[in-house]
Amino acid sequence: MKRPELTQILLVAAALGGAIALYAPYLSAHWSISPFGDTIYLTGPLFCDISRSVMAGVSPLMNWSTFEALNYNPHVAPYYPFYLFGWLDFCSATAAAQATDIIVIVHVAIFSITMTSLIRATGAGLVASIGGAAIAATLPNTYTISNFPTFIAAAAWLPLATEGLVRLYYHRQFALGALLLAAGTSAMARQGIQHRRSTRPRRLFAPAVHIRCGARFQG
Repeated sequence: MKRPELTQILLVAAALGGAIALYAPYLSAHWSISPFGDTIYLTGPLFCDISRSVMAGVSPLMNWSTFEALNYNPHVAPYYPFYLFGWLDFCSATAAAQATDIIVIVHVAIFSITMTSLIRATGAGLVASIGGAAIAATLPNTYTISNFPTFIAAAAWLPLATEGLVRLYYHRQFALGALLLAAGTSAMARQGIQHRRSTRPRRLFAPAVHIRCGARFQG
């Protein structure tokens, strides 16, 4: 097995350092990757309500922002484990922003791991795969979708599903490929970014959403 050259190692170290420098500040209380309206008025209150239900041992059933069954919400699935319901506090504006940052960092890490595995499946070495994943994590597209937690939560598992296809069609590893494809697609579906219905009618509920969100955050 050919050992990686020093130049390659340095480039990979630089890529990893860039990724850490880009995302690490958001673990501080002084910075937030997504402190805009949706975090304060939609995601935070909705996640707060679900998290309180989980902590109380109650299954969350109602999406109060649209007055529908929760499984019709295109932005969240209450049983997706990596939203850390019951562990993170979403029940104030500041707490929601900080909890969102933690969710984003967790999923950027998952994205980096699954991307490393995907690049490895194409035949690249481990060091090159880690460097490629670090670069992918810092691309403008990745950084942009990190502004909304459910988008990066879906994207984090896409490389895993893609690796399943690579192993199925190029390596003829049918059992492993099918397992990875099923795991990746089911994780993307379960985290909640699934648009089952048009979102246009939901705009009729916008005033009610903001009123109820304010009530949730004050309670």
